[in-house]
Amino acid sequence: MGNGSSVSREHEEWRRLTDAAAKREKELQETINKLQESERERRLLIEMLTSNLEDTKKKLIVSDSMVRQLENRLHEERLTTAHGVKKIGELDQEKRRLMKDLESEKLEKKHSRRFLFSSFR
Repeated sequence: MGNGSSVSREHEEWRRLTDAAAKREKELQETINKLQESERERRLLIEMLTSNLEDTKKKLIVSDSMVRQLENRLHEERLTTAHGVKKIGELDQEKRRLMKDLESEKLEKKHSRRFLFSSFR
């Protein structure tokens, strides 16, 4: 009967090892599933971040273009303003010259009148 007891112990040992292996396999499968889910989430996050990065890049390109347009417009406005200031200066000079001419003409008329009136006296 010692033989039956030995077989029973071996059978029990075999069941214990099989159960432990099945438990370990189940734990490993759960770990694999968790890792796969984590990998899927990571890929989705990467896709989302990549998409956000592309959107940000497009917005940056648009903003950069707008900045360049505004800089060009500002440059043109400055040139226009400088031209306007120059033109105002020129018109101011012309006005002063005309005022001087007018004053000279007034003085000449005044002297001419005096001369005319003094000659008739």
